[in-house]
Amino acid sequence: MFKKQGNLSYPIYNLQSTISNLSVISKLDEKGVFEFLGKEETHQFLKEIVNLAQRIYDCNSGEILEGYTSRFQICYICLERSENLYNGLCAKCAGELE
Repeated sequence: MFKKQGNLSYPIYNLQSTISNLSVISKLDEKGVFEFLGKEETHQFLKEIVNLAQRIYDCNSGEILEGYTSRFQICYICLERSENLYNGLCAKCAGELE
């Protein structure tokens, strides 16, 4: 089964399992891409990855960033940087869910 996006067709599947299986973020990390980019550019790049995946594959940021929020100090809801995360959430987003 395929999903139409503009002139392109994409296979419909669970992006979370694909990201987990392919470990795209992990592979980029292993190759030192994020160290090369630095904190600010890495943050922007991760936001771009999340936004692209949400638009094309209809998945959420929690699925994409699962296991990486602490490593990159990024909240999976607002996608802002935070040194103090609570289960992947910054203080503001964690408070809003209570």
